[in-house]
Amino acid sequence: MGSTARDVIAGLERLRITQGAAAGERLVLMPWQRRWIHGALRPGVQTAALTMARGGAKTTTTAALALAALMPNGPLARPRGETLIIASSFAQGKIAFEHALAFLRPALESEPRGWRVEDSANAARVTHRATGQRLRCVGSDPNRLHGPAPALILADEPAQWPRGQADAMFAALETALGKQADARLLAIGTRPADDRHWFGRLLDGGADYAQAHVGTGEPFHRRTWEKANPSLRALAFAPLLAAYRTEAKRAKVDAAAAARFRALRLNLGASEVVSDPFVSLADWQACVVPSPPPREGLCVVGLDLGGSASLTAAAAYWPQSARLEAWVACGAEPDLWERGRADGCGGLYVDLARRGELRTYAGRVTPVRHFLADLVDDLAGQPVAAVVGDRYREAEAHDALDAAGVHWPREFRGLGWKDGAEDVRAAQTAIIERRVQLGRSLALEAAIAESAVLYDAAGNPKLDRARAHGRIDALTAAVQAIAEGSRMAAAPAPAPAVMVTPW
Repeated sequence: MGSTARDVIAGLERLRITQGAAAGERLVLMPWQRRWIHGALRPGVQTAALTMARGGAKTTTTAALALAALMPNGPLARPRGETLIIASSFAQGKIAFEHALAFLRPALESEPRGWRVEDSANAARVTHRATGQRLRCVGSDPNRLHGPAPALILADEPAQWPRGQADAMFAALETALGKQADARLLAIGTRPADDRHWFGRLLDGGADYAQAHVGTGEPFHRRTWEKANPSLRALAFAPLLAAYRTEAKRAKVDAAAAARFRALRLNLGASEVVSDPFVSLADWQACVVPSPPPREGLCVVGLDLGGSASLTAAAAYWPQSARLEAWVACGAEPDLWERGRADGCGGLYVDLARRGELRTYAGRVTPVRHFLADLVDDLAGQPVAAVVGDRYREAEAHDALDAAGVHWPREFRGLGWKDGAEDVRAAQTAIIERRVQLGRSLALEAAIAESAVLYDAAGNPKLDRARAHGRIDALTAAVQAIAEGSRMAAAPAPAPAVMVTPW
């Protein structure tokens, strides 16, 4: 890429803004954008990282740079050169891709046969037929990145890439860089909460060039906001400044809003979600009674299937009497002391087995069929309204239930923000309102003590296994059982039949 940063800036400022109040006007780069382009396109720079707060035109900058490499005479153009936009998902990447298409619209209209555009639910690619230069959008899945040799990689919001794939994807991109002389990777986004993230490492000295805009100082002063988001200094960003002011007021009184404000508006690398225990210890202990109520009415069973490292758990809830029971199980190998050391909970599993709350089965993995058969024996004679499980392991649960001869009605739900948030709220409410009662359950007590509930930007809660400090399998099963039982109890009774007679 022999083009200078000055050529790139001149080319970008010939583009027309495509949306908003300034639509149709020429793009004028802000000082931070000019600084970024000069630094990222300096000779010898292969990797460059830029971080700043949300809402500062990072996506527009990404799209404009993509166009500089795509246009036949673009300042970053190379014959048959490929530009990749990589994002957390294909759908997220298409946002920047569509910005680029909007910038490209005049060229597409003036030379319709000169371009090939693929823009569908599973493909996003535009190619200049004569030069072979192309722009492609992909999600951050290394398994789908086969043999690319890009001249330019634009990594969009790397901190949002799926945890399990981020490092593998970066490794794949680094390998791809080596296939083209002078290829570059430009990563742009908010700072990750975990400095071990590859984007955090680039920002902290791992990149050839890094530019960080972070809101250090008094969190509710405008000058601090402008440190994190220098776009606020531009008149066109007055609505963004208003959003800052509104969110700052909320952040002063709401812990969840404060966490989001620090992460997204001040770009401090903090998590944008807050983590709290599932319920307070006092609320839980208020549900533990010396004489639990009887098994009365219909029962709902929550099921959490485990593997070799995790526990398999079940919980039963009787909404009519408010009774709750829980069971956990694991393989006998390794032994309970060794398993406890590996999980960081000491002799907990030994204590659970001694109290009769934990069952062990031969082998390393709980044979779910045998566990369910034992559960059926425990609930002999009880009318079970439904067994509720994780939709992610639905097929496995169906097979195990069928093999155990269990014919209870089945309901499968997600554990993410949608179903999971509804279930967590319902279970929390039932516990706080004392609609849950049980004798002491060490398995549930330990799970609640180790639990973590995350709240997203809309205040929706979910159990988070990644942030939990120990095994919360019993709690996961109990939450599903209590939530389904609460919905069942709240459902209106069918209206009585009314005899209609002629008049």
